[in-house]
Amino acid sequence: CKRLGLIGPRVSATRAHQLLPQLGAPETFYPIHLNFIQHGRAVCKAQNPRCPDCVLQQNCDYFAAQHQTAGGKVEKE
Repeated sequence: CKRLGLIGPRVSATRAHQLLPQLGAPETFYPIHLNFIQHGRAVCKAQNPRCPDCVLQQNCDYFAAQHQTAGGKVEKE
């Protein structure tokens, strides 16, 4: 969620659990929560994110920052 820019870089896990449910309909929160966990384990790993394999590249602040060219454009992988 931090890499996507949904929460700030210094937001604690406790605060994230308060903020994230406010981003969508209550009935969608739990499925989204589970999908974020699965995505984090399979693709967006803490120590070594697999950005080239990520379907969320277009929405990801981390990807944009890591793959920005000198001209300011995002380099797609």
